[in-house]
Parts: sequence; C-alpha cells; structure tokens
Amino acid sequence: MTIGTGSFIPGGDFAVPRPYLYTVQVGRYGDTVTHVDGRFTVHAVPPDPTTLTIQFSPVFWTWQSGVWQLSEIITECFALIGGVGAEVPINYLLTWNNNPAFGQASLYVYWFGATTDLEIVTLPPSPPDYWLNKPMGR
Repeated sequence: MTIGTGSFIPGGDFAVPRPYLYTVQVGRYGDTVTHVDGRFTVHAVPPDPTTLTIQFSPVFWTWQSGVWQLSEIITECFALIGGVGAEVPINYLLTWNNNPAFGQASLYVYWFGATTDLEIVTLPPSPPDYWLNKPMGR
C-alpha cells in the first residue's frame, strides 16, 4: 500500500454516512480517467505514460449502511512516473460536500490542487429493498 499525506475538509475525523453519498468526483486536470469499482487511474496526456492511482476502500465502495471517517476512505494514492518504476506517494485532498447544484452529497478528490475539471462517478446504490416504502405511495 502506497499513499501520500491526506488532507480532509471538514476534517479527517468527520463522519460520512455512506448511504447518503451519491457521487465521487476525481480531479483529472485534462487527463483521462478510467476506473474499475473503487480504483481510479488517471492517465497523463500522451505521449507521457505517467499514471496516478487512487484506491478507495473496497468495503466503502460497495454499498453498505456504515459511517466512515474521511481519513479511512482512500487506501492508496500513488504515481508511476513514466508509467514504470517505483510507486511514488502522492498527497491528496478529500472533501465532503453537499452540493446544491447536484442536490446530493459527494466526495471530491483533488490530488494536485484546485480544479474544476472533474470525473464524476456515481457510487453503487442501495439495494432496491433497503429503504422503507415511501409513506402514502409517494
């Protein structure tokens, strides 16, 4: 496991209820982002083969009704400079935001600095029978 130093807003001990998170938004800085489950790979603009990997805890990524501290959600954050060699730990910023533009809570991951260029990924939802039926058929 290779990970840089995490910074967290509002704080590392802030408790995030997983059932109320809808998206993860990862800074891409004009690069291409691919992901499989909770593992994101940011590919630098070609011909640079450098990649950055951000791994979310598999337990967090799979829907469950737990509460997570921000400091426990990301388990790896590293770069492969030139696409090969040693994993270089990368510092990152993880923020929780109840974004009124989307009307839902999201996590934002910035790994280089502030960005408006985000890859938005919907988290796996709750099972259809998890929540109680809405009252009066609503």
